Amino acid sequence: MIKAKKRRLGRAQKIIGDYCLLAGSPADANAHYATAIELARLTGDVFWHAGALEGSVCALVVSICMPY
Repeated sequence: MIKAKKRRLGRAQKIIGDYCLLAGSPADANAHYATAIELARLTGDVFWHAGALEGSVCALVVSICMPY
């Protein structure tokens, strides 16, 4: 797969993770963030890699703080 396509897929996974987190599903969000982190790391997309790492941490915090 070419680098530009992997970059687009990684960015899309990060955005989907953001929407899952907003919808209240941190487990799903974390799965999408994990894929985004890997793809961003492989393609050298440093800003989106940082954003996916940030989202992953937020999903972890939300999953710990949720009452159920």
